Amino acid sequence: MRISITLAPGDILGAGGQTVGGGDAAAFTGDNRTYAVSAQAFSVDVISISDGIYDSMVDQMLASGRPIEVPFKNYFCYTNLVANMGQTTLFNVASQSIDRLWGTARLQTYNAAASRPVAVNLNAVAHSIIKSTPAYFTYKGDTGQNYQFQVNNTLYPNWQSTKAADWFQHAKLAVGDQGNMLSGSVPISRKMYEQNMFAFVVSLEHHTDSDERFLSGIDTRGSSANCYFKSDNNGGAASQIIVFAECTSSLKIMANKVLEIVQ
Repeated sequence: MRISITLAPGDILGAGGQTVGGGDAAAFTGDNRTYAVSAQAFSVDVISISDGIYDSMVDQMLASGRPIEVPFKNYFCYTNLVANMGQTTLFNVASQSIDRLWGTARLQTYNAAASRPVAVNLNAVAHSIIKSTPAYFTYKGDTGQNYQFQVNNTLYPNWQSTKAADWFQHAKLAVGDQGNMLSGSVPISRKMYEQNMFAFVVSLEHHTDSDERFLSGIDTRGSSANCYFKSDNNGGAASQIIVFAECTSSLKIMANKVLEIVQ
């Protein structure tokens, strides 16, 4: 088993360098924002059946030519720089099951010096306590409207709305508030969703009451689907569009240690 972890650059840190000013106006300057990940630890549950019956069953199944199939989530990311939210972002997905499509946006100035958070000065000593969400992690939906995905010639959803409450409710239904491992991973208010933690989500798979993984999404193998994330401008500035395609891939384990991944 190989686990690969890609770390983001130091830009994700809320502050770095020296502080200038005093009181609540103290701000960080400089670009020496760095971090390190240390003391890593992982745990895994292991079930041991020592009588050999299970191993014999697996060997017989593999010897018969029937593979062991392990489904897993696979994510593909696409980005696009646009002048405003009156945009259409084109991306292509070839998968046996496209489960969900996620679209979000943040201002292109997310990494500018002026967008860095303000530090709160306590007792004349600047602490890394910030007054607002860092621009790097601020995903805004209020600069656009009428959000919609298109897969080939089909629109998801087939209606448009200018109201953030509709996008918020649609995203919660797509993620699944009940019986899903993502339950609770949503903002607690419409305003927080619209201005800080925006994500427009559509579900293309069959919903269950738990986390069983079925291949029930859109199958685009053999002909990569032309997909679009579309929106209208609502007074927004230059933005970075980020789209995720959430898919279910399969790991097939066959005899003689032969492995195959089906996207």
